[in-house]
Amino acid sequence: MTQSLQDAEKAAFERAAGLCAADRAAFLRDLHRTDPTLAAEIESLLSHHDQADCILDSAPITWSGSAPAGFSMTDELDLHLPAKLGSYTLLRIIGSGGMGVVYEAEQSSPRRHVAVKLIRPEVASSSMLRRFEHEAEALGALSHPGIARVYESGRAALDGHPRAFIAMELVTGLSIVEHARASRLSQAERLELIAEVCDAIESAHRRGVIHRDLKPANIAIGQDGHPRILDFGVARLSGDNAATMMTAAGQIVGTLAYMSPEQATGDGSKIDSRSDVYSVGAVLFELLYGTPPVPISELSLQAALSAIQNAPSRIPKQQASAGRDVEAIVLRALEKDPARRYQHASDLADDLRRVLRNEPVSARRPTAVYQLTQFCRRHRELSAAVVLAIVIMCIAIVVISRALVRAERALADSKRSAKDAIAARDDAVIQGAAAERSAERYRSLNGFVQKLLGSVRPQVALGKDTSLLRSLVEASENDLGSLVDQPVALADAHHLLSQIYRDLGEFARAEEHGNDALDLYVRHLGENSETSARVMNDLGALYRGSLRRFDKAESLLQRAEKVFVGLQGEDGEETLRTRSGLALLYLDTAQYTKAEPLLRRIREQREHTLGPSDLGTLKAMHNHAGALGMIGRDAEAEAVSRVVYESRLGQLGEKHPETITSMVALSSLLRVLGRPDESLPLIEKGVELRTELLGESHQHAIVARGQLAQTLRDLGRLDEASREAEKTVTLGRSVLGASHLDTLQGRCIALELRAMQGNCEGALAEAQEISEQFGASMGQNAAFSLLAADISRGYALSCVGDDQAAVELLSHTYEQLRATVGQHHRTTRRAAASLAWVHESRSRPVEAGQWRARSAAPTQ
Repeated sequence: MTQSLQDAEKAAFERAAGLCAADRAAFLRDLHRTDPTLAAEIESLLSHHDQADCILDSAPITWSGSAPAGFSMTDELDLHLPAKLGSYTLLRIIGSGGMGVVYEAEQSSPRRHVAVKLIRPEVASSSMLRRFEHEAEALGALSHPGIARVYESGRAALDGHPRAFIAMELVTGLSIVEHARASRLSQAERLELIAEVCDAIESAHRRGVIHRDLKPANIAIGQDGHPRILDFGVARLSGDNAATMMTAAGQIVGTLAYMSPEQATGDGSKIDSRSDVYSVGAVLFELLYGTPPVPISELSLQAALSAIQNAPSRIPKQQASAGRDVEAIVLRALEKDPARRYQHASDLADDLRRVLRNEPVSARRPTAVYQLTQFCRRHRELSAAVVLAIVIMCIAIVVISRALVRAERALADSKRSAKDAIAARDDAVIQGAAAERSAERYRSLNGFVQKLLGSVRPQVALGKDTSLLRSLVEASENDLGSLVDQPVALADAHHLLSQIYRDLGEFARAEEHGNDALDLYVRHLGENSETSARVMNDLGALYRGSLRRFDKAESLLQRAEKVFVGLQGEDGEETLRTRSGLALLYLDTAQYTKAEPLLRRIREQREHTLGPSDLGTLKAMHNHAGALGMIGRDAEAEAVSRVVYESRLGQLGEKHPETITSMVALSSLLRVLGRPDESLPLIEKGVELRTELLGESHQHAIVARGQLAQTLRDLGRLDEASREAEKTVTLGRSVLGASHLDTLQGRCIALELRAMQGNCEGALAEAQEISEQFGASMGQNAAFSLLAADISRGYALSCVGDDQAAVELLSHTYEQLRATVGQHHRTTRRAAASLAWVHESRSRPVEAGQWRARSAAPTQ
């Protein structure tokens, strides 16, 4: 068979395998019309696939030194171990079954332990071997951090006989249920684990691979705390386990307790990716409630199959409530009818993450009553002042909109009256005066509402319950339609909502309202109005500091700067504020020759015009200190940062966000200066206060937790550091997204910590993915971040034993950074520290000492 025919057959098989029964039948009918020979071949392969006589299916995992459930530990191939199979040395049997045996093996290059699967010679028919090759290619193409990888497949000599084999990643760890129990995970942590499982399963489904036997034993939690999916396909190597139905034509496929109703019929044509969704729902059920959804342990086979197909799924009443949203998600995933289930694993993951973000879920109707009652259940003791403020706000919105309408109508009536007759002049004057009073009333009410909403923003509330604001502001968005005839007032409302959502960490909504406000202002006030420019500045700050989308931020800030220079001149208040934002953008994108001089000039102007202790001056000093730290002037940066921190502490108090920002920044500088013992109490307090003020899922709290992980690492407390880093990544993925710059930086920290602890599972794949996402996220500004990501890749290379490649990469990275940002930049020094670690871990003290010296902070 030519390569092109093999590729066509492989592509057609993968596509058909991932389709539901009706879509598969239609696909095959079309294929019969265009290529009958290929169609017949695909049908033959699918018949084996649906009968599930699969030989790729034993779990490549050791469970506390023993084999996976259902495996026999007898040497059924009668090999004398260790034995050579190509480049692999078979060390011990992990498990065996009717179709083959799985061994733990050592690969010679690269040197690592793997799982090797062999087909028994007596069952290795030509059709079996062909299907083996197809499935090996399909599974080998799966590339996701949450899926145990296939390294190699082929044939090699064993005791002088050619044998088909697959070499797979050897994963160690507890099952997802055992891990949750042993680690006493919170409900939120359990939901995030299942969401990550869904991510991995969705990746497989998109390549036409259906697992068909998802259960807790096939989901292992690695040392990094993330799930790994094992055992793709039905577990044909698992022996005659009573809980697992073996596979032959017309028999049941899967594990009963987690089996979908359509699997329980024994009709393989009914099984598609939604069967996996059901099984994930069953695992979620057990994670939350302690038992599988259908109790079958004391039932006969026929009774168990009937219960799976017919018994309704119910939440155990004796268990503590997981919340109505979570219960709705579980029940939807466990729907008997696949059409009523989540149609994709990604849909289930999306709903789980909505719960974690306190957003309405698709499993329930998103009515206003549902959203409000959902909030009230979570917050039973609310501040009476906040409730009163929201009530007044809602009344004010109604009054404002009505006042606007009356004002415009009155003005129009007055003009018409003046034209109609001189005799109506007095009436017109009266109406005009009424209109002016109404307009003034609107302006007063609008200012009142802005102050009212501002009073419960996190900056002012200082840790009090502000989540009611989020819930009711969301509901009040429906009332924006009442201002549709008043575009400037509508723009004001959008602008205010954008600022509130930004403060609450709801950046997508802040972006939406900010763009709506800008469009309205530009359309009705013009591009060059002060109001339009102010919104450009605020929206640019959102893109820079929160969304980390620097290209959009720069465009908006430059537009605002042009307007303000024209209106206020070079030294105008808004001009300086906008230029400060541009300077911080240059700082974020490693354009230090632009950033530091600009921030220094702004600081000097503020000190001259406002005085040294004004809050505006302190903000300029804080920003300049950040630039000083980035260019290696750390001691000077520390001195400025201490002044700012102590001044803010005295003027604003410990719990004010600006004080906490100074606290976290000073802690970071102390760590970079090699004084993590001084850094630790500050960053611990910063994480505590940001969590109290904003919640642990807010961007600022997530970033602070990542800095805590680095401080603990520098103190040698690697276990604690790793826990904080992994939590940072979990929160970042859930709240900000996997490709957000802050999440990627957290992933670098976590990856380096895993490497330092010798946990190399998936390290290179993770490093490659991080680099790719840095490039995609930052576009033309990616060069510096890619160099920083290469440091993490160097740790990964060393971890897997490729020291030469690690040293070459890290040395090149160091030289590039030294040429780009200077030898004293903190990232350049981090590259030197990574080289010191590589040499230290390989007992090369001379080289390690040289690089350790280069990683030290400069003396000033």
